[in-house]
Amino acid sequence: MVVDYLKLDEEERPGLIMAYVWEPDYTGHRATGEKVYEQVRSLDASIERFLNKLSEEGMLGCVNIVIVSDHGMSVIKNRVALDEMLNTDGLVIVPGVNTLMFRNGSSEFYSFAFIPCNA
Repeated sequence: MVVDYLKLDEEERPGLIMAYVWEPDYTGHRATGEKVYEQVRSLDASIERFLNKLSEEGMLGCVNIVIVSDHGMSVIKNRVALDEMLNTDGLVIVPGVNTLMFRNGSSEFYSFAFIPCNA
């Protein structure tokens, strides 16, 4: 389908085409091991077919392809209890995708996202 959009006349062709592939994420949230590896191999083969098709159509050299992931998959072996390591007195912690922490009713927030990786 993406290649079909790329074949459109310039006036009709979208300037940005984004595609979402739900595997291996879907399986990775429900299984481990070989089932996940099977999905990764399948995705790898799909990407190879896509790149080959772009090459066959003479499009590979004139498109930008960005492949991203929102997270990795790993079995968690150790739990790090940040609430046991940090002084949380006076903090209001709002859990979620982006955890926010507010100290003593302040509107200034503290986020783990701003802690450098080597801290």
